[in-house]
Amino acid sequence: PSPAMPESLVIPRPEDFEAKRSAIYAAKAGKTCLVVDFDRTVTRAFTETGANAATCYGIVESFSGFTDEYKQKIQEIFEKYFPIEIDPKIPVEEKIPVMHEWHGTAHNLMLTQNLCKADLAACVRDCPNFAVRDGAWEVFRLAKDLGMPMVVFSAGLGNVIREVLDQQLPTDLQEWSQENVHIVSNMLLWNDEGKLAGFSEPLIHVFNKNLREASDSLRAVLKGRDHVILAGDSMGDLSMADGLDAKVVVKFGWLNSNVEGNLDRYSAAFDHIVTNDGTMHCLVDFLKQLPV
Repeated sequence: PSPAMPESLVIPRPEDFEAKRSAIYAAKAGKTCLVVDFDRTVTRAFTETGANAATCYGIVESFSGFTDEYKQKIQEIFEKYFPIEIDPKIPVEEKIPVMHEWHGTAHNLMLTQNLCKADLAACVRDCPNFAVRDGAWEVFRLAKDLGMPMVVFSAGLGNVIREVLDQQLPTDLQEWSQENVHIVSNMLLWNDEGKLAGFSEPLIHVFNKNLREASDSLRAVLKGRDHVILAGDSMGDLSMADGLDAKVVVKFGWLNSNVEGNLDRYSAAFDHIVTNDGTMHCLVDFLKQLPV
């Protein structure tokens, strides 16, 4: 999209949205939790110039310590696999093995680069094309004020998400975030010397995001919170609360590109849509009115 395109807000079924909002406000914050995707939801999809903004993987892959040969290969891999991920004509069951192949290839390539745990801070600090959305940290602040746990559910890299929060969250949210922002994601695994040794399994990719296999500790945190505010940017994010036996899930969706081609699909699935890589202000407004 051209960077000049303003966001627009679409509520495809106003009566459904109002019914869900009323139910969540009646349940209050004590029975509600927030489940959010990270890449292209908390973060921007595009830079100010219209180029693709960095994802969690992109933050690591742009590290100055990696070889140019690696960066060229990783770009070629992205250009091969990403169009398959977002092609609405390819059935999901055909995409899943492709996602495993993509991650496997990218992981093996990263293992050749001698990444150290100590490098992660520089990866995040120095990444030139990474940005969170306007309003993102305000969402975190409201979750804190409401005493509401947050699940950040990502097919990216959890260590990178934690490093972003450590560096960029406002200081007064840091301690709260360590205890109350629960990251469900792939993890970089380090050996005793602090060098990258592998990746956590099973792989979380964009088409298997659900909480059916949630840890006992996360289940305990979310117990009794059967109203869910979900935020994502892809059709795969719609299942992030599956496994929670939620009574009500209100789904906010960020439709970042090809609005015309995707709006019908998103309108059938999400309750509230933000187009053109817009802000998180609609979610801030929703949370501001949620009673404690």
